[in-house]
Amino acid sequence: MIGALISWLMGGGIDKILSRLADARVAKVTAQTDAARFAAQVQVEAIEAELAAHRETIALRRQTAGQWEMRLLVLATGLPPALHFGAVCLVSMFPALGWTVLRLPAPMDEWQGRILLSLFGLSAASAAMSAIARWRK
Repeated sequence: MIGALISWLMGGGIDKILSRLADARVAKVTAQTDAARFAAQVQVEAIEAELAAHRETIALRRQTAGQWEMRLLVLATGLPPALHFGAVCLVSMFPALGWTVLRLPAPMDEWQGRILLSLFGLSAASAAMSAIARWRK
C-alpha cells in the first residue's frame, strides 16, 4: 500500500513510462494497417526518447548531488519560492496577523510550484522511499 501511495504521488515515474512503452509496442504488433503500424512506431520512438531523457536526468542528478556548487544553486533557487509559499500558508492559517502576501505574476506562479516540487518534493519522496527500502530489508 505504501508503494502504491508513493507511486501515485510520484506520478508513476519510470514504471509509468515503461508501461506506456509496452502498450505502444503491443499496439504496433497488433496494428492492422501500415498507417496504424507507422503511428505506433512513432509513438514507440517518442516514448523511448522520453525514457532516455528521464534516465539521463536521473544520472545527472546523481553525479551532481554531492557538489557544494549544486547545493548552493538548489538553495538559491529553492529558498525564495519556499519562503513565499510558507508566508502564504502562514497568512492563510492566521488571518488575524493582518499581513498581505501578494500572488506571484502569471508565469512565476506556476514556476513556484514546479520548483518546490522538483527540488524538495521529489528529494523528500526519494529519501522516504530509500528509508522504506532499508526498513523492509
